[in-house]
Amino acid sequence: MIELKIIESPDQEIIGSYVSQRQEIKIGRSYQNDLIVNDARISKYHIIINNNAPNILCHSVSDQSYLSNNKKIIGSKNHKINDYIQIGDTKIQLINCSPITTIDITEKHNYLDENRPDIMQLLNIMEQELANIELEKE
Repeated sequence: MIELKIIESPDQEIIGSYVSQRQEIKIGRSYQNDLIVNDARISKYHIIINNNAPNILCHSVSDQSYLSNNKKIIGSKNHKINDYIQIGDTKIQLINCSPITTIDITEKHNYLDENRPDIMQLLNIMEQELANIELEKE
């Protein structure tokens, strides 16, 4: 689990707590990210936050930079709980992280494939629609 608190952002809708049960959180303007931020100073794929319990590893994508406790970082840096990062005009506090129990979804995927092809078809259509929306934004 990774818990963040978005403190400031031009995107008022995301201000507040954000909790993810995933191993990583991808942040940027693209709809393909886990946390989508409408901030003109953030790239489509800006930063990846990894659960590296008890630390949180932040990695800037490509040659994008971010601020870590007001110091410019390009690349990766291990952070501690309550550190602050800033991407563009969005300021985030790293609140908590804990080890994640991995779940193998292969069995559930196979079940849907065999027993509920209608659901699998719907999931595939939704994935394609999201990809089309992303292409339209470019």
